[in-house]
Amino acid sequence: MSLDVYLTEITPIKKKGTGVFIRKNGQTVELTIEEVKEKFPDAEVEENEFETSEVFDYNITHNLTEMANACGLYEALWRPHLLKSNWIATENYDKEYKFETDNPSEAWEIIPKLKEGIEELKSNPVKYKKYNPDNGLGNYEGLLKFAEEYLKACENYPNAIIGVSR
Repeated sequence: MSLDVYLTEITPIKKKGTGVFIRKNGQTVELTIEEVKEKFPDAEVEENEFETSEVFDYNITHNLTEMANACGLYEALWRPHLLKSNWIATENYDKEYKFETDNPSEAWEIIPKLKEGIEELKSNPVKYKKYNPDNGLGNYEGLLKFAEEYLKACENYPNAIIGVSR
């Protein structure tokens, strides 16, 4: 199981990719042409260009929720709608999901929380590495990279709509 995060813009952008994905360190990543040739020498693959409204996507293991919660990143990453001032916490998943879909979050809304959490992670690596999962799927470095990449995307596309699949 993993967390998938997407940022979507109204105006599509052009992207390139191989379409070849693997799981690596608790995350799904797309391989470059060079990586495909190295891992699968007999494979015939090319990089294709396509248009998409999805300007950012990232996938990370749920094994890092405890670390994310401890450093203050959980809400921004897993449940950005919880940061809205008009949200009233509830145990009712259906009610929460309806609120989330009726009130989509935009990238600019989570930037402050991402910055705070990244700073906290960087200032206490020893503390947070203790949360590395015993099964080896996911780690401190992976969460930090995820949060930093997500922050860059939010700053580049502040009005993008956040999509989260838990």
